[in-house]
Amino acid sequence: MNANRLKWCGISLSFLLAIAGAWALAEEEYKNIQALKGIPAEQVIPSMQFIAGSLGVECEYCHVAHANEKDDKKPKVTARKMINMMTAINRENFDGHREVTCYSCHRGSKDPVGTPIITDEEPQPTADEGKKPGEAKAALPAADQLLDKYLAAVGGSQALQKVTSRVQKGTLTAFGDKHFPVEVYSKAPDKRVSVMHIQNGDSITAFDGKQGWLSVPGRVHMMSAAENDAARIDADLYFAARVKTLYQRFSVDVGGKIDGRDTYLVVGRTEGRPPLRLYLDKESGLLLRLIRYAETPLGRNPTQIDYADYREASGVKAPFRWTLARPGNRFTIQVEEPIHDPGGRVATKRSCGRRQVCRSGSSSRISNSSKTFSSIVLGFSRTLAGKTSSFQQTGQCPRIRRATVVSWELSPPCLTPHLPCRQYLAWTSESHRETAQRVLLAMWKLKWNRG
Repeated sequence: MNANRLKWCGISLSFLLAIAGAWALAEEEYKNIQALKGIPAEQVIPSMQFIAGSLGVECEYCHVAHANEKDDKKPKVTARKMINMMTAINRENFDGHREVTCYSCHRGSKDPVGTPIITDEEPQPTADEGKKPGEAKAALPAADQLLDKYLAAVGGSQALQKVTSRVQKGTLTAFGDKHFPVEVYSKAPDKRVSVMHIQNGDSITAFDGKQGWLSVPGRVHMMSAAENDAARIDADLYFAARVKTLYQRFSVDVGGKIDGRDTYLVVGRTEGRPPLRLYLDKESGLLLRLIRYAETPLGRNPTQIDYADYREASGVKAPFRWTLARPGNRFTIQVEEPIHDPGGRVATKRSCGRRQVCRSGSSSRISNSSKTFSSIVLGFSRTLAGKTSSFQQTGQCPRIRRATVVSWELSPPCLTPHLPCRQYLAWTSESHRETAQRVLLAMWKLKWNRG
């Protein structure tokens, strides 16, 4: 019996969440699902986001506030008919391939656009339209050549590999030019946490290399598979060195101007996945814009990230400003204090009173530029059933009846009753202690009943 329980302890929470997400259907998790029956539950919200972006509306255009299941509003009933119509068009005309979407007709308007739009400026001809008949198309560099130039522009593979973690502090601008302090913690190769300090608490976005989540005061959202794919790209500390391996094939085209800079467009493609579009500065080779897509049953949700203000830090060029934009919203982060990994010892972990040293690659380090690192034992407190329960890691592990843990490694200590717990320590400095406690508390989300 104990052996079986111990076997379950090695299963990561991200794996179990993936299974649960794959099994749960929309109609099992949400009330009054009709047109979207049979899709995964995790795809309901992204599908709603696609409709909102295609029509340029907010949730309340179709839904009753705080009662999304109600059919009181006519646009919601109409939306169901339109989804069925779109599905029929694709099934009957495009062999079931999704060629027609909400955006095909709406173009960001509540009413379908049926008449050509007259623009304020005369349309500019494309590069090919300006050529004479029979004139050869201008030769473009190979994708490998452009991606190699991008890697060299940021400092080269060896310089990148020396950066094993990074802390960036700055200001986030969003919601109508409002400003909020923000910190971004990164750990090689693909772990990342961003903390935005808002009025009512902290808004946290995290990815541990397998599973990501977002939290705002009072609510936690586990990322879907599509959101995890996007977060993995954002978290990749060695993206410039690894991008060639992420997609099966690449194509090159002229990218147009971004902030007055000419660019090449490199598009990465893999069968069964949405493309990745990279806009590289023709002169410097640096990445100026990245566009990625998240698939939904109704269409692709785009995310555009513009990178600017490149500066050198620890031998690597990194953007000190980036703007992330989606249909209907955007925010800009301006970095003021970039801190790269200064090295340091391997973190330790404590397992039921036995102190061990983590092997290389398993430690979680948060860097600080001026102070020696020390591992601290974090305390946890959660409000359960109206009462505040707390647990302090003192070397003696309490017995846990039920545990749901979301951690930096995203591995629960145990998923079965009455087993000893295991807590991992994190690296931080005295000046970052409070921040680290808030971050890891939000990430671990420990809920327990003592047995």
